[in-house]
Amino acid sequence: MVKERRVDVRYTRDEAGLATLTITVDAEQIDQIYTRALKDLRRHINAPGFRPGRVPPKMVETIVGREQIAEYAQDLLKEQVYPDALAEVPTLVTLDEPELDLESFERGSEATLIAKVRTAQVTLGEYSGLPIERWRATVTDEEALEQLQAQHRRGAALSEADHEEAELGDVAHLSLRVVVDGVLVEDIDEERALPLHLGNNQINPSIDDQIVGMSIGEQKVFELEHPEDSEIEELAGKTAEYAVELISLSTVEPFEAWLQRVGAFGSQDEAVEAMRESLLARQTEQFRLRAREAAVEAAVKAATIDYPRSDIDAAFMEELEQIEDDLRGRGLGDEQIDELVDLESDNIRARVEYERHREVVLRALAEVEKIELDREDIANELGGLANANRVDPRLLMRRLEEEGQLGRVAQAARDRKTAEWLYEHALVTEVDPPEDHDHDHDHDHDHDHGPEDAGGEAADDEEHDDE
Repeated sequence: MVKERRVDVRYTRDEAGLATLTITVDAEQIDQIYTRALKDLRRHINAPGFRPGRVPPKMVETIVGREQIAEYAQDLLKEQVYPDALAEVPTLVTLDEPELDLESFERGSEATLIAKVRTAQVTLGEYSGLPIERWRATVTDEEALEQLQAQHRRGAALSEADHEEAELGDVAHLSLRVVVDGVLVEDIDEERALPLHLGNNQINPSIDDQIVGMSIGEQKVFELEHPEDSEIEELAGKTAEYAVELISLSTVEPFEAWLQRVGAFGSQDEAVEAMRESLLARQTEQFRLRAREAAVEAAVKAATIDYPRSDIDAAFMEELEQIEDDLRGRGLGDEQIDELVDLESDNIRARVEYERHREVVLRALAEVEKIELDREDIANELGGLANANRVDPRLLMRRLEEEGQLGRVAQAARDRKTAEWLYEHALVTEVDPPEDHDHDHDHDHDHDHGPEDAGGEAADDEEHDDE
C-alpha cells in the first residue's frame, strides 16, 4: 500500500493569472511510485514459469527496460502528485489543464515537477451560518382551479358544433389577415385555420364581440385597438385591421368530463386539492432553490476573488455575440441590436463575471470542506440532463464519454452538492414573499402541470390554444 504522499509546493502567479508551481517530491515517494510502476507493468508480462502478475521486479526491469518503467512512473507521478500539490494551495483554482514538466526522475532521489496553469485566486470569507431568507410557499384553491382550467383549455377534446353561428365558449376556426400601419403582420389561410377560443382568447378580448354571431363561411373586416402591454409585440399600442372568415366551429369538452377522463377524479373539489398539493410542492422546491442560490451569492460576496480579466473579457464578448446572433435571428436590424446590446451591456458583463466568480468559489469551498461525489450524485446529474434533453441516460452517458464531457458533468454535480452544503449550513428564516414578486412564475400556466401531476394520467389530446 502506498504511503501518504509528501510534497513541498512553492508557486508564483502573474497578473494574467498564470501560476507556476514548483513541486518537490521526496525520495521515499519516488521509490514508492517506481515500485507501483513495476507492479502495474508486470500484470501485462507473460513469462515462462510465472503466473501473470507474479514476475519478479528484477525480471520486469530486464524485460521492459528501466527507461520505459521510468516513463510510466513519471506519468504516475504527474497523475498523483499534481492534485496533491493543488490541495496544498487551496486559494488557487485552476481554469484549464496544466502544462507539466518533470525536471528529473531517479530512484533514491527527490524529483521536481513544474506545473504551469491559468488560475483564479480565491480567499473564502465567512460561508457557514450565512443568514438567508426562504419564501413561504402558498397556493390557494382559486390558483389551483385556474391551473386546471388552463390545462382544460389546452387539452380538452373538440367536437364539431351542432350549430353554424358562433357562440361564447365555442372554438372558432378562422382564416385571418392582420394589417398594422399598412404592413401585413399575420396571414393565416384556411388550411392552417387559427383556433380561437371565444371568451378566452389570447389575442384581444374585444375580438370575441366581432366573431360571436358570425356564421360559418361569413367574412368580416374590422379594426381593433391593442393595449400597450399586449403580449403580441407587433400589436402593442397599435390599431390593427382584421380580415377574417369563419371556417368552422367546434365545441369544447366540458370541464367536468375532461377532469374525469384525464384524472379519474371523483369531484372537482378532489381535482382542485390534488392540483393545489402538486403546485405547492413545486413552489416549495422553487423557493428552496432560490434560497440556496442566495446562500451561494452571499458566499461569493464574502470571498476575495482575483479572476483573470482577459478571461472575463473573452466570455463577455462571446456572450454578446450569442445575444446578437439571437436578436438577428428574430429579425432585428443591426441598429436595433446595437441599441439593445448597449442598453444591457453592463448587466451582461456583471452576470458573466458573477457566473465565473460563483464557479471558482464553489470549487474552492468544495476543496476546503472535502466535498466529494459518489455514484448517486453522478447518476442524479445524468438523470437531470437526460430528462431535460429527453434522451435515455445510458445513451447520454455514452455520448458524453465519447465527447470527453463527463468531467464537466462531474464538476456540475460537485458544484450542485457544494451549493446544497451551503444551504444546509445557512441560517434560514422563512418569510412571506414580497407582494410584487412574480407569483405567476411560481406556477406558470404554460408549464405542463395538468391533472396528471396530481395523480391522473396524461392526456394526449392535440392542443388548441390560440396562437
